[in-house]
Amino acid sequence: MKDNGLLLSKYIALGSKVELEVIDRVLQDDGSYLKKKYESKVVDIISDDRLVVNMPVEQGNTVLLPVGSEYDIHIFTPEGLFQCIVRVVNRYKEGEKSLLEIEIISNLVKYQRREYYRYSCMLPVKFRHLTQDEKADFNEKREVKFIELPMSDAEIVNISGGGMRFLTKDICEVNDLIITNYSIIEGKEFAHIAKILAVKPLDNPSKDADFEIRCQFVNIANDERVQIIKYIFEEERKKRKLER
Repeated sequence: MKDNGLLLSKYIALGSKVELEVIDRVLQDDGSYLKKKYESKVVDIISDDRLVVNMPVEQGNTVLLPVGSEYDIHIFTPEGLFQCIVRVVNRYKEGEKSLLEIEIISNLVKYQRREYYRYSCMLPVKFRHLTQDEKADFNEKREVKFIELPMSDAEIVNISGGGMRFLTKDICEVNDLIITNYSIIEGKEFAHIAKILAVKPLDNPSKDADFEIRCQFVNIANDERVQIIKYIFEEERKKRKLER
């Protein structure tokens, strides 16, 4: 591993989720290219350039990644998102577990803390303020049983694992609690309670928006945060490819 001052043992914990992406693209019958991805977890940290991860499973079958093959790996941790290139140096069984030993062969890069990595976009979102009863439930239990009420249309202008900015005509106040409803992954709808941190009148309001609202998610599950971050970095990769 190239030495760039980032140590596996300092930042990456057992159980961290990883995503292995095949470096070489696979040509499909329709002429398009597919980059295979596999999900796994860290089960051991041997040294600051070697990890042991679970052998990936796809549709119930263990995927035997060949020794010597190389992958672009993304490692999701409480400290943020890390990326590097790895090579499979060994595969073996330990009891019922099928394991891969991988070696880091490039610099380990740490992205910004995932809560603060903002992705600029234009996506629809619906939102409404919590009722007094819903706010009382949330403040007491940190959970809310929502009732069906009309929601306002707005537009997300950037999103991160920790919150979003959106444009709206609705009047909002700092510290208001709202429920947001949006979709960034096909077939998946996100619904998060958010606290409004800032309200900025637009310099050039439009027929659809008078204010820019910045809000922070206050009840997001970790797996949904990871899904948002994976979406963001996938979109960023697409952008980089188009710019080449």
